[in-house]
Amino acid sequence: MQKHILTLFLFFKVLLSNAQDTDTLNLRELRPWGVSLNLLGPTLMASANVDYFISRNVSVETGAGFFGAFVGGKVYIGKKQWKGMPYVGYTRAFIRLPTSEPVTEIFNYFPIGYHFVGKSGFNFSIEGAVLSDNPPGKFLGQLRIGQRFGKKRKNR
Repeated sequence: MQKHILTLFLFFKVLLSNAQDTDTLNLRELRPWGVSLNLLGPTLMASANVDYFISRNVSVETGAGFFGAFVGGKVYIGKKQWKGMPYVGYTRAFIRLPTSEPVTEIFNYFPIGYHFVGKSGFNFSIEGAVLSDNPPGKFLGQLRIGQRFGKKRKNR
């Protein structure tokens, strides 16, 4: 029994020490700029966006799609150095639907999702969101795939 406990202890010690080594690599700081293509999201169909991490846990973004444009930001929750992290955000979207008399709708988009950044800069996120204002209380989601690049200069 003691051998099994010792084996389990050593297994978890090795596992946790390897996890801590990978946590020290912060890919959001190494590649703060991102370009992505989005399915659904704040423009209701498809869009492209550019985002920038102003810190390990905060990003700002802007984008445009078939029916409009958006600007917003996200706060990433949890360990500051994970490759993948959950987030919450706020986006202001401006939508112009192609109707007989086009009218621009402005609404708030509140996403909750999960973001992953690979070592090569591969960028992936999936989210669910609540829309407010026009239309009130609707739910929507987004799938985002893209690439991160650039290196932030270190302060000396």
